[in-house]
Amino acid sequence: MDTHGHTTLYGRDQEKRMLDGLVDRARRHQGSALVIWGEPGIGTTAMLEYPTAGAADFTLIRCRGSRSESALGFAALHELLWPLADRVPALPPPQAAALGAVLGHCARTGDRFLVGAAVLTLLSRLAAERPLLVLVDGADELDRPTAQCLAFVARRLRTERVLLLLAAHTAPAADGPWEALPALALAPLGDEDAARLARAAAPGADEATVRRTVGFAAGNPLALRELPSRWADPNEPRAFSTRLRRAVGSRTAGLSPAARALLLLAAAEQHGNQDHGSQDHGGQGCGDEGRGGEEGDEALVRRTAGRLGLGPGAWDEVLRPGLLAVGDGRTRFHAPLVAALLYEEAAPAERRAAHRALAQALPVDGAPEGARVWHLAHACDGPDEALAAALERGARTAAARGRCDPAVRALRRAAELSPGAARARVRAPARARVAAVAAGRSPSASSSTS
Repeated sequence: MDTHGHTTLYGRDQEKRMLDGLVDRARRHQGSALVIWGEPGIGTTAMLEYPTAGAADFTLIRCRGSRSESALGFAALHELLWPLADRVPALPPPQAAALGAVLGHCARTGDRFLVGAAVLTLLSRLAAERPLLVLVDGADELDRPTAQCLAFVARRLRTERVLLLLAAHTAPAADGPWEALPALALAPLGDEDAARLARAAAPGADEATVRRTVGFAAGNPLALRELPSRWADPNEPRAFSTRLRRAVGSRTAGLSPAARALLLLAAAEQHGNQDHGSQDHGGQGCGDEGRGGEEGDEALVRRTAGRLGLGPGAWDEVLRPGLLAVGDGRTRFHAPLVAALLYEEAAPAERRAAHRALAQALPVDGAPEGARVWHLAHACDGPDEALAAALERGARTAAARGRCDPAVRALRRAAELSPGAARARVRAPARARVAAVAAGRSPSASSSTS
């Protein structure tokens, strides 16, 4: 717990000092407004809530933007001011009438200038009694009249005992309501703070799980809190929470079908990298495979995308907002979590089609542990003994090299592709032996698939 009694905010000391300073200034009639923004899951709501415990002497009012109410004029302002409705009649009559219309006290539509003036007067009078803290979450989903009203108020708080904090998932736009307001961007946590958060979220997690979580979450606090307990075994399917799905999905919701297909293609290519273990990135041997699969083959993705008709427009759509980055011949997602969720959310037929296209764009090099075999294995929707045998050979090679996680994955998929239950049972003991080596329960990896 931090000094204010809230859940610990790791790696946010500078931001907390800034907010503490704004609270102190508001007490001294130096009011201000601040937009706190960052990607979904980065902790904007937690930062928005942070000052509340240290502002016990403040009156607190709040509201939240809602996509479902964004077309209803003054919907969020209604939520914000409804607890203060009994104070409206005491305002100057024109302001009272305008604000009364917003609150549904009469049928007239409120004049927007008078509404803004009325809200400023109302908050000023409230702050004369006690300092006032105004919290607005989901500021990028506010209805436009409310956003314009709050922007009007925010620019006129300099001598008031009012602190207005807004949380959003997008940077204040140059032509938007918050363009003139100070903004605080929340960056991803550094590895050290990320590891501390992961350990605190899952005290029983081992260090290998913590390292995988840190690499996968890319500094996103929501992912760091939720992932460790969900994938203690790196070889088992990951179960992502609804909150994580919603957080990542909000970044890709508006993409065109072509852009989504391109992202799925890049995610499938990296999924294949992770499965066959081509990029260990510093793994230490069995049970510590490092951060494999975080980077992809740009040339392969571009070649496959071209064959599928995914042209420059789709690339611009995913590169411009930073969903995907390219450089040094590699494709990189902003966070491996994005790639994993995109892959998991896609329909099975879409995933198989992406892997099939990637396999067709790769040369037939005969390497049993190569990416082509893995893409073909993911594209297959029925028994295939030839692929199962190729994966089994690849598993032996991987285990002999001390790369146990790829070996376990290969043996699992080989069993799934085996034409008969009897053949699958033959492969099951080999998978169990390699898994035991990965867990440190056996002295030898090289003999585990014999």
